[in-house]
Amino acid sequence: MSKQLPSELVPFVLPFNWDVTRVWALTAAVEYRPIAEFRAYFDLPFWSSRANAGMLFDLTPNQVLKHPERYPHQQTRLEQADLEYPVDFIVDNQQFYILDGLHRMTRLRQLGHHAFALRCHTMSVRPMIEVP
Repeated sequence: MSKQLPSELVPFVLPFNWDVTRVWALTAAVEYRPIAEFRAYFDLPFWSSRANAGMLFDLTPNQVLKHPERYPHQQTRLEQADLEYPVDFIVDNQQFYILDGLHRMTRLRQLGHHAFALRCHTMSVRPMIEVP
């Protein structure tokens, strides 16, 4: 079943589904970037406002940061984010597509960090991570 993405998300979401456990198995160098470089991601509705409601794409990380008490399920996910792992992206034509780690990146911002660890992959990893 295809996801119903809001139009503002389309440029930021890959046109295929992937298995996050396959992403974790990829090898890539870890680098560090300022969180500010990715500020646009915090205003995009990647998340769901209701727990256990599927992918509603109706809640932004900034909304959770501003009012964590309104979204306890997302705040819990932020608090449980394992900050030991980098955020994974595919980079294609200078566009960064997040594969895994938006809660980690948001939690680091919530805690006042200014940079985060990330791994950048090229589109050549698509056959290794794509699922139907």
